[in-house]
Amino acid sequence: MKVLIICWNLYPENAGGAGKSIYYTAQGLAKLPQVSAVHILTSTRGKTRTERQGKLFIERYKDLNINFITGSVSFRFEDIKRKLNHLKIYKNWEKKIKKKYNQFKPDIIHCNDPFSLRRVRKTLKNINTPIIVSIRGYWACSSSGNMLDNKKRIIENWTLKDTLKTNYLRAPINLYKLYKNKLNLKNVDGIHFISKYIKNKTEEHVRLSSIKKVIMNPRPIQEIKNNAKRDPNQIAYIGELTYKKGLHKLLKALKILVDERKKYKLVIAGVGPLENKFKKFVDENKLNDYVTFLGWVGEPNKIYEKATITVVPSLWPDPLPGVAFEPMFNNSIPLVSKYGGMPEIVPFQELTFDPENSKELAKKIKDIMEDPKKQKEIKGSFKDWLKQFYPEVAAKQFFSLYKEVIKNKQNETKKIKK
Repeated sequence: MKVLIICWNLYPENAGGAGKSIYYTAQGLAKLPQVSAVHILTSTRGKTRTERQGKLFIERYKDLNINFITGSVSFRFEDIKRKLNHLKIYKNWEKKIKKKYNQFKPDIIHCNDPFSLRRVRKTLKNINTPIIVSIRGYWACSSSGNMLDNKKRIIENWTLKDTLKTNYLRAPINLYKLYKNKLNLKNVDGIHFISKYIKNKTEEHVRLSSIKKVIMNPRPIQEIKNNAKRDPNQIAYIGELTYKKGLHKLLKALKILVDERKKYKLVIAGVGPLENKFKKFVDENKLNDYVTFLGWVGEPNKIYEKATITVVPSLWPDPLPGVAFEPMFNNSIPLVSKYGGMPEIVPFQELTFDPENSKELAKKIKDIMEDPKKQKEIKGSFKDWLKQFYPEVAAKQFFSLYKEVIKNKQNETKKIKK
């Protein structure tokens, strides 16, 4: 089997879940004896180059690099100029896709995101080669419905200024993207979802007749670290300093614990537009002795290694955040929001909580911190639990999906010929 993967960004240049997971998956696929070659077509901010790892070939092109506009809706001259430049880059993508397809003649095309799917659909019309697409989150499928599900209760405490800062005025644009992606998803041959939550949410928006499979993002195999110098009172938060990530709810939970004379300390790693607001809350509530702001941290493992608990309090439905996986590899206990795909990541549902209920979060933290026996039981489950996220497991699952999609496409073609 020859596999062609199209993705607009790739690890290590992009360290997000999409770029990382497809990279590890491709490495695993290339090791399977049934796979003769895996080719990846992607962009780069550096020099155009081709990399080879055994049966895996990666082509990174500088002229495919897209600097997507983030933040609130803007009509500044430089942003309009950038959008016009995108049209030129789209043409570059289409030329490269067509050339690669004709040279490689793959058995299946895997689009790692709807952006890649749109480019493939526009370029390769009326082909018999089956196409699958990965749906990775509310951004990837532009499913603003995921966002709107929680919009009312998230925004009710926001000022207009905060709303502008945290990007939620992009809802109309997301709705338009959703409409476009619906059209592209209608006749795709197979769809990969990174979580059951994302699968269910997408199916609420689009009627899908394709072959569907949930395969969670793989993580690189590594030994679980047991740090003897772990601080028994330390709690960690790693992420954006925004309301949608729920940091304000975690700070309120800490205030409850401090009022109960608990000596827990919270370490916050990350940057964001609301940093000063959170620091003001800490100062006004006399939490300065209990909270440390580290700013951006390039090596989060050092934080996980010291923290007994890592809290992921997202108010928005995070599809499958790496920050919920990574603590377990460092023997830190993840305590995650019950929204989105996060409950699918942790081994016990008692490690989930309602992020809008700071009292519940405070109680969960206290119950774990004060029970060494429970801590040992939870950590003892990590080794076997994490095996399902290893790259070779994901590679076998993807191979099974590819095989099923190819067979189904061949059967459909036979029916049409008859």
